[in-house]
Amino acid sequence: MLRTAIIVMCLAFAQAAHAQAPEITNPVWLAQPNARDFAIAYPSQATEQYVEGRATIECLVHLDTTLTCNVIAESPASWGFGDAALAVARSFRISPARVNGEPVEGGRIRRTIRFVMPESTYSTAGLSPAQQALAENDGSLETLPTWEEAPTTAAVLQATPQAARAANTQGRGVLSCRVNSDRSLTCEPHREMPADSGFAAAAMTLVPLFRVSTSSQEFADAHASEPFILPITFNGVPAVTPVNRNHAGLAPLEGPTFYAPPEFFPPEALAARIQGSVTVLCTVTTTDLDCIVENETPNGWGFANTVTDFISRLPPPPPELGLLPGDQMRLNTEFIPQ
Repeated sequence: MLRTAIIVMCLAFAQAAHAQAPEITNPVWLAQPNARDFAIAYPSQATEQYVEGRATIECLVHLDTTLTCNVIAESPASWGFGDAALAVARSFRISPARVNGEPVEGGRIRRTIRFVMPESTYSTAGLSPAQQALAENDGSLETLPTWEEAPTTAAVLQATPQAARAANTQGRGVLSCRVNSDRSLTCEPHREMPADSGFAAAAMTLVPLFRVSTSSQEFADAHASEPFILPITFNGVPAVTPVNRNHAGLAPLEGPTFYAPPEFFPPEALAARIQGSVTVLCTVTTTDLDCIVENETPNGWGFANTVTDFISRLPPPPPELGLLPGDQMRLNTEFIPQ
């Protein structure tokens, strides 16, 4: 009982002291975070999904100019912007509050910190080499906006069809969407993979959680009437959930061009110094790539057989690419004698 009374008294004292701390209305900034500090603190999943956010922190300024801060608001919730703001605040240095001309401990300051994606196009920083190669060859990476609000991985998991969740079945719901005047979305199902899996309906339940950022107003204006494709992946790896920026599951994904080394050449073609090229269209299955030859130039030198034999021995695409059974990739191989 006595211990409880002491705790209550201490809390009351702390609250009273906080209430009496002078508010710093015109802070003198001695140091502020730079772009690198913001890049390091930016929540990783928010970076991958191009989600922007903000957090409001309230801080006590100490005599040594450092701050002790607490998060009082963050938006959107559950993306980690509050923790990111606290990390950025470690770089703040502010002159202490003054009372009667003398510096005092515990001056209060409140500040809202915004986290905004760079204005440049989609960045490949942090992607695996395979993802970077696809990013450099696939224009679809630039067709999605930055988000002011978006569903988190936890929200996608909650929306995942129960049967798919129990079997850990990967899938994708592809939506056709337009941007409303308040930057929310109006969508309709366009496709789902695999078929009859319920992923399109699950994707539709997530539509109210999306809102286009003000920094993508040009995108919002362009797609007020013209629809865009929004692919939402379920049971995928975090880097491609919920919005798969690598592949919408529509047209084939254009892979990087592969330049065959000499040991990859058909022996007769290499001896005759014949230049060739092969294009194959591969469909992802649960175990491998099922490929057909779209083009072989010139015919009769074994270039296509060499490529298809090599591909048949490849393992399935790595999970971080976000590809699902039914997705297609177009692969190009050039044979140029040295």
